[in-house]
Amino acid sequence: ADGGAVAVAGVHDGLRRQGEQPVPDRADDGVGAGKPRMLAEFGTNFDSADPTAKQRWFEEFPSALKAHPKIKAAIYFNSPGMTRTTSACNMTMNHDAAALAGFAAAGRDGYLRQPTGGSR
Repeated sequence: ADGGAVAVAGVHDGLRRQGEQPVPDRADDGVGAGKPRMLAEFGTNFDSADPTAKQRWFEEFPSALKAHPKIKAAIYFNSPGMTRTTSACNMTMNHDAAALAGFAAAGRDGYLRQPTGGSR
């Protein structure tokens, strides 16, 4: 259907590495031209060598979305009991205080705070 959104699969499966953006360039390719994009079940892991990397990744996420205006929805995968965690892999948004602080900072960005018609 012409009015539907196009999901961009496989967006990000780890921390942003040197030169890697939180949102891939393929989010703006020709698939579904003219339709909005949605990031479904994306996430990022922690880096034990850089304890604030995940926090920074979250803090940079609103800017990455702004650079891709076709993306109209982003759903962070954080389902309790469904996200497998190990000592080397924890995709949850709140696995430590730094990650949670970054996620909260991203949520305060005006670009992500859409009008609800009520007070907040």
